[in-house]
Amino acid sequence: MAKFKYLPLKNLQDRAPDGVGNNVANPLFGSHDHTMIRLTPNSYSDGLGGMHLRLLPNGDPNPNWIEPRAVSNAVMAQPKDAAGKDLDIPNSFGVNEFFQFFGQFLTHDIAEVPFGGPPTIIGLPANVLDDGLVFPFGRTPGTVTDAASVKQQTDDETSFLDLSQVYGHDAEQLHLLREIGSARMLTGAGDTLPTNQQVADHHGIALDLPGTASDEVSVRTILFENFPAAFSGDTFAVGDNRGNQNASLLTHHLMWLRNHNYHVEQLEKMFPKWTDDEIFDAARALNEAEWQNVVYTEYLTKLLGEGAISKYQGYDPSINPAVINEWTTVAFRFGHDQSNNEFSTLNELGGSTGLFTLAASFNLGNAAQAIRNSGQMDDWVRGQLSAHTQEIDGKVVEGNRNLLFNVGGPANPLDLEVLDILRGRDHGVGNYLTLYAGLFGSQAGFNQYDTFDEFASRNGIDAATLQALKDVYGTIDKADSIVMGLLEKPDGTGMLGETFAYLTILQFENIRDGDRQFYLEQFKYNPLLIKEIESTSLADIIERTTGIDHVYHDAFAAHTRKGGTDAGESLDGTGKADLIIALGGNDTIKAGAGADDIYAGKGNDKIWGGADADHFIFEKQSGKDTIYDFDVTKDVIDLSALGLSGVLSALLTQPTANGIKIFLSASDSIELVGVKKKQLTASNFIFDHEDAFLS
Repeated sequence: MAKFKYLPLKNLQDRAPDGVGNNVANPLFGSHDHTMIRLTPNSYSDGLGGMHLRLLPNGDPNPNWIEPRAVSNAVMAQPKDAAGKDLDIPNSFGVNEFFQFFGQFLTHDIAEVPFGGPPTIIGLPANVLDDGLVFPFGRTPGTVTDAASVKQQTDDETSFLDLSQVYGHDAEQLHLLREIGSARMLTGAGDTLPTNQQVADHHGIALDLPGTASDEVSVRTILFENFPAAFSGDTFAVGDNRGNQNASLLTHHLMWLRNHNYHVEQLEKMFPKWTDDEIFDAARALNEAEWQNVVYTEYLTKLLGEGAISKYQGYDPSINPAVINEWTTVAFRFGHDQSNNEFSTLNELGGSTGLFTLAASFNLGNAAQAIRNSGQMDDWVRGQLSAHTQEIDGKVVEGNRNLLFNVGGPANPLDLEVLDILRGRDHGVGNYLTLYAGLFGSQAGFNQYDTFDEFASRNGIDAATLQALKDVYGTIDKADSIVMGLLEKPDGTGMLGETFAYLTILQFENIRDGDRQFYLEQFKYNPLLIKEIESTSLADIIERTTGIDHVYHDAFAAHTRKGGTDAGESLDGTGKADLIIALGGNDTIKAGAGADDIYAGKGNDKIWGGADADHFIFEKQSGKDTIYDFDVTKDVIDLSALGLSGVLSALLTQPTANGIKIFLSASDSIELVGVKKKQLTASNFIFDHEDAFLS
């Protein structure tokens, strides 16, 4: 990395931890605790802030109340096999569990409603809502200016992609999470996340002061505020009070914390005279920039399809980047539909090291214990990277509908879909037709849904689901936004239906275009730095922040991890995407169909890829290998692990009787059978974050 690329980082305007001042003319735009914006007419019961309850004030049943649990059971239950077990319905876009938990980590960066207090609704016990189904639900606090104003909710986070779930959303939180006298973020033993007790000890403050009314501060009052999550000295201290919710989520927290510290180490080597604060600010800016680039170029392109997000045109101070109520309350809850019932953890060669249910993963008391050391953390990441998610189809597995958090034991399960339905109604965005017409009603050719039959016809809904919708709702004008949005057919080349896609596109265009410190604005006069940022993939970040030696090139693509031994052997692929890891010996590798990553190990290997685009990856002491079916139109040879860069001709390629040979070292080479040098292009090679040029 050249020093001159990074010199402007010393003079950056710091991003305020609470987001205040990002917009000079409107300093509260997008800041911590900003008011959400509402795009469509509200669907409150009284048009102002009321919410239908099961019972009327006089105790009579409310004819407008649609039972959320009945909706969940009839419409949203995952189809079952003959034994009554949830069917496995793999996501048709091929995304993995890492994609799902990345989405959860992402939403925690920009959206959280304040805790509303005791789990009751307008003084009524929780069990009046769902026929005895006990779970905590309280209405989100909101703001009203007078008796005639509509209730609006606030967002406890900044709306910027500023990694506030790592750094905290205000100066107090950032202070606790940063190491004293250093540019580094505080870590625990073994470079893991720090525990709450370690933060308390490091800063010399109390761990927990429950119920105090004094001015004293503690780790709990600063980092957890009044969030009702399980808290102890053993759980981890991160920038978001929901971080300990599940083990998979915690791995994302640790990776981006380590990525900050990685940049600190690099900058300290380049600029030993910079102050700790200068190094910290520059490292945070780089960490945020890589985060933003991954969100827009890798995550959103998979979620929404290529080209769905408009091309960046620069910062626009007229845009309010506030979180959209309809987006966070309804649209971005699609991840609950992606969940699997079980999670596997994997070792480096793909062997299972554990099997966990969804409910166990989300057990607040066990999440921190699940990744207590770096080795465990790596196993959880490999498991996420490999496993596919479920289809986004309005059908939700038992783990989310009946077992999550296991509130009250098996007799009183928590149904996450009930909570989603209720939250939509709570925020006045629950009615699907109101939302749909509010978004699209002014567009030419708008066609409102008049019946469930029409909705089913236009969205390919099966007969059983159609009948279930009629049974629980009667007519479509009573249907909930979350239910119908998940049932919409995918829009364009993305995963989401038109309603959720529209809201998601608008939300992410707003928080990009309305952020004065978005990396493309921040570094617009430093194209070399932008090039460096954009050449860093999520797979690169996973490799640099974990102990995982072999990472599939597309960090969001599900694949099978398959490792060999030190003996010569045959390694065959599955016919889908594979990550094949050869070790020692002279191996025969036949990856087969699917976009495969093939790591050639030590020894003289014979390698066949397949019909899809394959990555052939070579490391030091890779031996003399032969690739028999290299496709110059789509296959890639990855030499980044060798530290090579520059001009390919320097590798001393030469023709052979069968093709062309590339010399990597005195003992290492790659022979491409049936390929001539003139057929190769720069796109066939990956070097270490540099362009490959062919002579």
